[in-house]
Amino acid sequence: MKLKKIFLSFLSLFSLLSFFVFIIVHKASKGSNILLDKDFLKPQAFHNEPIPRSGGLASIISLIVFFFGYQFFFQNFLFDYFLASICLFSLGFVDDIKINISPN
Repeated sequence: MKLKKIFLSFLSLFSLLSFFVFIIVHKASKGSNILLDKDFLKPQAFHNEPIPRSGGLASIISLIVFFFGYQFFFQNFLFDYFLASICLFSLGFVDDIKINISPN
């Protein structure tokens, strides 16, 4: 029962921290023009103003905090999930910064 309370507290803290990470990264990317999507002519574009592409960055920061927090509390590192998250983030980030990669 005590382990369940610790886990629920950990998840609550993680959710609150993730929320603030998303807000901070979103505001920072809007102010710095680094990760703004300004290409309105692509086929999947439906916006009329620059949109920050910072969701992936905020997600990976939150996930890394989660993985290390989980390891700290439960002495079990989720290596497979960590590796898959880093690989998928890297692939998406490379695509976002306009490096052409083949879908195959």
